[in-house]
Amino acid sequence: MGVADYKVWTTIAPEHYEKVKEAARELFPEEWEKCHNFLRHKSILISPEQLKEKKIPFGQVVQGPREIIITYCRVSTPSFIGIDLGIHCVDILSLG
Repeated sequence: MGVADYKVWTTIAPEHYEKVKEAARELFPEEWEKCHNFLRHKSILISPEQLKEKKIPFGQVVQGPREIIITYCRVSTPSFIGIDLGIHCVDILSLG
């Protein structure tokens, strides 16, 4: 277990991933032209405001110091992102 400041997690259910891909194509057409799998590059961010504009349902949770977040996602539909709000030194365990 590491020590860390707060972190905001934004999640999108796998059944809405196609809507995310469509929104990303519209918002970042140049990236889409370079690579149709550009979402896997983790080089862009889509804000909660943009998700709302595109009517894409999402959830958010704030992780506090010494709290644990357990995520589950399908390899083909990554569906979460964590944004650090401070300094972090953490351990990650992948089970698979």
